[in-house]
Amino acid sequence: MKLDITPNQSKILMIIHQNDSVTSNDIGKYIHSNKSSLSKVLNNLEKNNYITREADKNDTRKKIVNKYV
Repeated sequence: MKLDITPNQSKILMIIHQNDSVTSNDIGKYIHSNKSSLSKVLNNLEKNNYITREADKNDTRKKIVNKYV
């Protein structure tokens, strides 16, 4: 089975898999990416059902990124 993902998307999926759920800011720090670039990558992953994003219950400015179940 071939997945149609980029190397950056692969890194992000590994980070999420290893951490179960993580904020988008934390992902940006792990892969040294700016918010704009990261947002585009996360949008594509979400659109293709690889991840889900939701607002943090304690701080709605933060987005929690989870594996798609």
